[in-house]
Amino acid sequence: MRTATSGPEVTLQKGMTAEAVRGIMGEPAEIKPMKSPAAKAEIWVYHRTTRGRVQQVQLGTSDLRQQTEIIEETINLLMFDDKFFEQNHAVSSHLEYQ
Repeated sequence: MRTATSGPEVTLQKGMTAEAVRGIMGEPAEIKPMKSPAAKAEIWVYHRTTRGRVQQVQLGTSDLRQQTEIIEETINLLMFDDKFFEQNHAVSSHLEYQ
């Protein structure tokens, strides 16, 4: 299973320029401006959906289905004066049946 620490964001280092972050992460899905008296502050938001475990499960007495875990991640990057400062992740998952 892919975890919140297995994507390209693990290579980000505090102080990286916005250009370097975009080179690693691509364009953010959303940029949220923040109020800060000291500097320009923004939250860059990235979304990632991946598939986790896939297995056969029995539903009922004779119905076999494929169960797939869908993992959805939101990665938030805090940027100050166009430099990377810190990140956090939110991870959720659900199951799909086929």
